[in-house]
Amino acid sequence: QKTAYEIFQCDWSSDVCSSDLALTNDDEPFVKRAAVDALGRQSRQDSVTLLLSMLDDTPKADTHLRHTIRIALRNQLRGEGDGDAVDLAALLQTTSEAHLRELASVSLAVESEAVGQFLADVLEQVEFPRPRLLESVRQIARVGTPAALTQVLLSLKSRSPDDLPFQHQVLLEVREGLTRKGRSPSEFVVRQAEEQACRLLRAAADQTIA
Repeated sequence: QKTAYEIFQCDWSSDVCSSDLALTNDDEPFVKRAAVDALGRQSRQDSVTLLLSMLDDTPKADTHLRHTIRIALRNQLRGEGDGDAVDLAALLQTTSEAHLRELASVSLAVESEAVGQFLADVLEQVEFPRPRLLESVRQIARVGTPAALTQVLLSLKSRSPDDLPFQHQVLLEVREGLTRKGRSPSEFVVRQAEEQACRLLRAAADQTIA
């Protein structure tokens, strides 16, 4: 059996080390965490699936292992190491909603346009609690392309067209994300803000008249 140091140094793209995937089921917690950490050091499509399954099987009380798994998933999305980049489009097609929620959560720690687009695509497919939804919008504004931000704004607007407070909060998160990154709003975002301001003013006027 390999030591923890040997696990860390392992080239997980090789057939030899692929056989050591069994170490992710080792009874010794440190060995298991070391194997998970090693998985996160080489980008591999099948490693994402394995890590998500491990997260399902790990008790919530085992916070150390769960944290290690989430870090490894983050590193997979970042494309760290010498492995092939993870196919994010394929993950959208093959991953369950529960696992997409986990990946969306992890992607909040990844600053990449590709992952920003992935997050926008996930938001179109999966329902999220509003706090997490707004946090995701802010992240897309920070790291995603203008097209990804337009995509998610149109999607959220179509879901809750008459929820003015929510739409207002969405635009506040967009502004926060853009400001943190020193980015200027696109023409589309400006038009959305102007439209939102007009709708809020009309709603306020109607309440005054009533």
